[in-house]
Amino acid sequence: MPQPIVTASVWQSINYASTPYLNGWTHPTSTTFVCHATGIYLFIISASYSATGGSRQIMLRATINGVEIVGSQVFVDIQSSSIIALISRNFMAAINAGDSVVIEFDGNSTVVQLIAGAFSPPISVTPTSTELIISRIV
Repeated sequence: MPQPIVTASVWQSINYASTPYLNGWTHPTSTTFVCHATGIYLFIISASYSATGGSRQIMLRATINGVEIVGSQVFVDIQSSSIIALISRNFMAAINAGDSVVIEFDGNSTVVQLIAGAFSPPISVTPTSTELIISRIV
């Protein structure tokens, strides 16, 4: 399902409907991931988005316990009347056992939304709008 910007210029949490593989993390709510092993982690975030109506922006970031992870934010300036595209970011962060990580998105208009890629024919049975990979480095 699409996840639209509810209020422009206000960060909102990305909902993850399924988490097929978790190792060392739990997913207690649709938006929160809890770490169970202190370490340095590599995060890979990708999201498919759509926007209409000209000059738009979309941003992604990650937070630990409600505080932005430095280096996690990515910004795309969209100059198109209608587009579906991909935004992604890779970053590393030190995470402690018990820390909560949330991935958030924001945009300058409510016509910006996360949406499963629109390909014809579909490239998978269950297309996703976002993907999150977390790998422990040390």
